[in-house]
Amino acid sequence: IFDITSNDYIGSAKVAQRLTLIEKITGEPISIFASHWPSLLNVAPDDYRRHHLASTLRDWVLKTTDGSENLIKAIMMGDYNAEPYAKHMQEHLFTSRHRELATKRENMFYNPTWSLLVEDPRGLKGTYYYSGGVFAKWLAFDQIFVTSSLLKGDSWKLSNQNPMVPEMLELRELIRSTKTKFDHMPIYVTIERAV
Repeated sequence: IFDITSNDYIGSAKVAQRLTLIEKITGEPISIFASHWPSLLNVAPDDYRRHHLASTLRDWVLKTTDGSENLIKAIMMGDYNAEPYAKHMQEHLFTSRHRELATKRENMFYNPTWSLLVEDPRGLKGTYYYSGGVFAKWLAFDQIFVTSSLLKGDSWKLSNQNPMVPEMLELRELIRSTKTKFDHMPIYVTIERAV
């Protein structure tokens, strides 16, 4: 595990923790970048620090190679305390909701989390519950992005699975309750190996 930090005018902030896994059969590395970025209560949505965090994460992912200058397959995940359409998520981290577009551009990350902005077939939406929300109570602050190498047909690739949030209705009720400190649903994606 490797800590990635960002230094700006105010101080140091944790961008992510990088964990690299080695697939047993092929010896191929896959890196996971796990993040928990500052709350909106502490850092405003358009604060320069959010743009700095996004740019720093992007730089680290794009410079993580497998030793032969090939960009490593990578998954970024965490609580970014921002929705997928936030300016820093799209313009500084350079994420896209369009799988085909992200597949063609090695420097763009695919963000399947956009699907959490609308109700899924089970009537569920979002991952983070904010009871004081004016326009929405369930927000998509928990996100997952993947590099273009995980969208192509060789070796490991992101499955077209849906949904990203388990049903877990009991947990949703705990999250809505004012008596608990739970406020996030878990999210996941599936990667599968082409054989």
